Amino acid sequence: MSRLLCLLIALMPLTLSAVLPKLKRVKTDTVETVMDTIALPRTDAVRFSGYEKENRSTRETFFVTNNLGSDSTLTAIEVTFTYFTMDGKQLHQRTELIHCLIPPGETRALSISSWDANHAFHYHLSTPPRQRRSAPFRVTSTPLRLILQK
Repeated sequence: MSRLLCLLIALMPLTLSAVLPKLKRVKTDTVETVMDTIALPRTDAVRFSGYEKENRSTRETFFVTNNLGSDSTLTAIEVTFTYFTMDGKQLHQRTELIHCLIPPGETRALSISSWDANHAFHYHLSTPPRQRRSAPFRVTSTPLRLILQK
């Protein structure tokens, strides 16, 4: 009986880690913060807007609004970007983990390196270049998970 009890006690942390959300301790400037990783709780949890990528740009810039509750500061977001031609053919797809600090109800401008290393494309709502040829594209963003400061 005591062996069975010891085995159950030894397996308890493994069982709890499978049930509890993933908590991560992060040190920032000598302060330890507990982070919580969650799957996207609802479709309006974050909002992407104002995407911009001109032909010569090496960065893609956009705004992210934190629509979570009053105590949920967003510290990172994992998102899949899918790029399409104007007639709907997929050009590229990538998933990025973007670090940020967005308090509840606020919006921040974020940027990532551009997928278009050859500068052959421009976002369809951006100003097309005058001097060179450039193909317009559309983009969709699909948030996958959020990392929150507890």
